[in-house]
Amino acid sequence: YKLEPVECQQRLRMRYRLTREKTLPNALSFVYASRSVYGADGSLIWKPGFPYAQALDGVVRGMCRRFFQGSIDHRGSSEAPGLVVTLVPADSEALADESSNGACPDRLVWGRVFQVEAEHVSEVMRNLDIREKNGYSLLRVDVHNRDGALVVRNALAYVANESNPSFIGSQPIEAMAQQIASSCGPSGLNSEYLFQLHDALMSMDVHDDHVSSLAHAVRALQEKNQA
Repeated sequence: YKLEPVECQQRLRMRYRLTREKTLPNALSFVYASRSVYGADGSLIWKPGFPYAQALDGVVRGMCRRFFQGSIDHRGSSEAPGLVVTLVPADSEALADESSNGACPDRLVWGRVFQVEAEHVSEVMRNLDIREKNGYSLLRVDVHNRDGALVVRNALAYVANESNPSFIGSQPIEAMAQQIASSCGPSGLNSEYLFQLHDALMSMDVHDDHVSSLAHAVRALQEKNQA
């Protein structure tokens, strides 16, 4: 089921109204729970949406996770794009001016790697290609565990590179927060995407400075709008 744009905006307005009335005290708190697919781009971590044999938490080296990709098909529209995450190479020029975007000193991105059984691979990849069609392409990555051991070689990850037309790139955290707080698309509120990603990472005992900074900034905006 996909939200129509009008319904999505109505839900956005309703969420603020209910929160102002304090009928939803925890409305902004969300807790979720032979090919390998690596999810670090947000919803694949907390909502894979496909059958898998097992899932492991893992880390990819030499990357940073950033809300640099515009979303016109899931968490926004062509008129008002939302923001979603992608993996950005740590040496990318897109990270050159990162003073306000949160630290990524270790050049590590934690996510979840899924083992897909052979009989499901074709269908899973076909559906994921549709789901990630707005600017994402496949990249092979090696996934390590907390001890540094290689657990999966050449896992498939969906990455939105800088050449795709929906790539927005670096912005001040305040500008990103405003865009996320006000955006909504067929898959729901952009802020829900952010909060679900943040809570999923926290449940994995992973602190992502960029995601945490954005979550704090968006909640601050929402609290201001409630006043």
